[in-house]
Amino acid sequence: MILVTGGAGFIGSNLINYLSNNTSDQIVSVDNKNRENEKYFSGNLPIKITPEVLETFLNKNQKKVNLVIHLGAITSTTEKNVKLIIENNLNLSIFLWNWCVKKKKDLSMLPQPQHMEIKIQILMTKIQLIIYQIYSR
Repeated sequence: MILVTGGAGFIGSNLINYLSNNTSDQIVSVDNKNRENEKYFSGNLPIKITPEVLETFLNKNQKKVNLVIHLGAITSTTEKNVKLIIENNLNLSIFLWNWCVKKKKDLSMLPQPQHMEIKIQILMTKIQLIIYQIYSR
């Protein structure tokens, strides 16, 4: 089983379509927009889950999951919910890293602008928290 976060985005859906046509592995799309972007998927449709049930799904299917490809992130430059950005762009990455290390699963965090190295991302998150604290006074 191959799990792809951000599976309903442009890159994720094209990757899922490629994998669906070129591997016998079950494919899982993790994305809040799975239903909205249903038309992006072709061939053997992937299993679709939302990020809210990801941890439960991973633990239930830990023996089946071979690879996690982490593409999921909020990339909108107009998103104002700092907590949502931190949860999706930082905490999800840390959770997946820890889960994959603990369960000895392969993890691919493909280089994209929204997937900076963790140290840089933590620094950016601290800056975002400071800004959030300033504006929420």
